[in-house]
Amino acid sequence: MVACLAQWRQSIVECDDAGLPDRVRDIESVSRMVYSVMLDTVADLDSRSIATTAGFRDTQQLLTSMVNLSPTEAGIRVAHAAQLASRRTLTGEVLAPLLPNTAEALAAGEIGPGQVRVITEPIGCSYTTGHGQRTASPTRRNLAGWAHW
Repeated sequence: MVACLAQWRQSIVECDDAGLPDRVRDIESVSRMVYSVMLDTVADLDSRSIATTAGFRDTQQLLTSMVNLSPTEAGIRVAHAAQLASRRTLTGEVLAPLLPNTAEALAAGEIGPGQVRVITEPIGCSYTTGHGQRTASPTRRNLAGWAHW
């Protein structure tokens, strides 16, 4: 992979002006695909309890230490992995991701971590019902364009 990236970097230097926008799109798409692979790997780390075996409290703490992420970013990756990676039952049966359309779009490079955050975060607004209970209130900003994911 590293060798391919070095070749890609060289091809950018050699690229003409007309081809450069396509390179940017390609790089962004591949970057999104790599994030999907990272989430699959994080899910495996978590399901195999590698963090606790290695002496860490949890996978978030392991990621924070292992790849120098902030605790917040490590937590986001663990949360995204829980929602977008395939899961296994105790008997080993593979289950689809909780958000299969989002997982598929990320793996295809169509959306990135920013869009995944919008899709997976709880809706931030709330309102009080007639019975005094607080419930989520979808807003246009939170849902526009993402309802199909």
